[in-house]
Amino acid sequence: MAGSPKLGPKLNIETITAGPLETNTYLISSGTEGMIVDPGFSSAELVLERARSSELRITAIVNTHGHWDHAGDDARLMRDTGAPLYIHEDDAKMVISPSPLIPLPVPPEPANPSELMRDGDVLNLGGHQFRVIHTPGHTPGSVCLMVESAKTLITGDTLFQGTYGRYDLPGGDLEALYRSLRLLAKLNADYLVYPGHGPPTTIGAESYWLSEL
Repeated sequence: MAGSPKLGPKLNIETITAGPLETNTYLISSGTEGMIVDPGFSSAELVLERARSSELRITAIVNTHGHWDHAGDDARLMRDTGAPLYIHEDDAKMVISPSPLIPLPVPPEPANPSELMRDGDVLNLGGHQFRVIHTPGHTPGSVCLMVESAKTLITGDTLFQGTYGRYDLPGGDLEALYRSLRLLAKLNADYLVYPGHGPPTTIGAESYWLSEL
């Protein structure tokens, strides 16, 4: 998981919005290698089509947290791509035994994580390093992925444009979420933020309210 590879081709991030909660699934590529972040419920067909059209070899599937709308198509994509699934150790049980809080036409398929992430772990894609930042609060195992080479932060449901994620679901913790947001607020203002729902933003654009937490 860890390493210090030579910087490779430019990092490309494609947003695929799918599912009843309009979740952002990210297809991230560098050269011919691809990573899928948060393959939400009903996103698999769209993601696979984009990956095939770009001739990408998917090398990793990553969940920023274990809620079904971010992890519902894990098992399908693991089968179809052969890629390992990464999730923080504190949220692993949520994908092993998914339990959506709203009715769905088809229940999410359980998935068995290949690797359990911890704070400070590093995933590599085409020479770019994705550093795992443990940001509990929305769920116990929520993480953000920081790519210093591209000044990019993938935040799941921790940080959105103008607001933050819910903390009133099972496992949520407002004080932990505030601590996580204060941590993110210390990053450079020019970091581009890709959230789990809604449009991208920057750390600088959110500083007006992050600084008040």
